[in-house]
Amino acid sequence: MTASVIPSSSSVNMNEYLYAMATRGWFVFRNVLDQAFLAQLRAEIDKSIDHDKKSNKSLGNFFYLAHTRGPALAELLERSPLQAYVDAILTDTCILHSYNAIDLRPHVGNKIQNTVHRDSPRYSRQYLLTIQILYMIDDFTKENGATHCLAGSHQVSDKPSDEFFSNNAVQVEGKAGDALIFDSMVWHAGGENTTTKSRRGVTCVFTRSFMKQQIDLPRATPVELVATLSERSRRLLGFNVRVPASLDEFLLPADQRLYKANQG
Repeated sequence: MTASVIPSSSSVNMNEYLYAMATRGWFVFRNVLDQAFLAQLRAEIDKSIDHDKKSNKSLGNFFYLAHTRGPALAELLERSPLQAYVDAILTDTCILHSYNAIDLRPHVGNKIQNTVHRDSPRYSRQYLLTIQILYMIDDFTKENGATHCLAGSHQVSDKPSDEFFSNNAVQVEGKAGDALIFDSMVWHAGGENTTTKSRRGVTCVFTRSFMKQQIDLPRATPVELVATLSERSRRLLGFNVRVPASLDEFLLPADQRLYKANQG
């Protein structure tokens, strides 16, 4: 794997980030991914969506298990340039709930993404259960449907009315290569793409280590890919918190156990 990701997050003050997450509910990081790497990601996203549609495994212009879809998407998991900021909230035992990609195509609606929603049904304060990264693979603009977010809504359990959301939410714009970290309790909605070009994004949803994943990522990850990954990537995929499937697995010596010690 090549070092195509620019680790520019080191220039962001951690206290500034944590304050924004606590009050507004999100923070935008600039210039996280370089242009050459973005081109690779776009190609893999387009290829994966087209493949799933042809094989009747598509629920729309998005796909799951992104780390298994190409070397650039696997590399993005491996580099995880903003992981320190996720771990600062969920601790360094957190895991991926899901790693997916989406393409908001021109004038194509998505009844899930375009409605006001949260990405987790479990409301919890102050002990946060889940936050996520949205990597902007293309520019996110008002014209191409940049995500609408309602500031402070992560602090309120009830869903706002559509009218209140429409009048108060802001569209979080950014350049290709920027990334948005937001509290999964923030009420948000995808916009409408009124341009002639796609607007792609990669979403990484992180949870506490004891929570179930969208898909069993350890079982869904090819063995040959696992062999290339760092210990951190394996931790993020959930390899440290696998549930034993038999008494024999449960009784393994400590250094061989599927569910490792001290995982939060």
